Amino acid sequence: MFEGMAMAKPVICSITGTTTDYVRHSETGLLVPPHDPAAFQAAIRRVLDNPAEAERLGTAARGFVEQELSMAAFTRRMAAAIRTVAGESNQPA
Repeated sequence: MFEGMAMAKPVICSITGTTTDYVRHSETGLLVPPHDPAAFQAAIRRVLDNPAEAERLGTAARGFVEQELSMAAFTRRMAAAIRTVAGESNQPA
């Protein structure tokens, strides 16, 4: 999932586990109910039949990865957590 998102490809995921934390339906990818082959088929057909939408989903997915899952984003969150634990949560990043 993350590799596809990072490569600006539209992703289609089953709504299980933490996928909804990363894939936002019709924004950064498509979410389908688990164990629903017809829904997967419809989602695949949707991106194949709509190249502009597929490109939009992929671009948004890449932006999400860069903003939320990059090393810079991890470092910002880690620094904020350390400041919070150290009692310095009101200090700028």
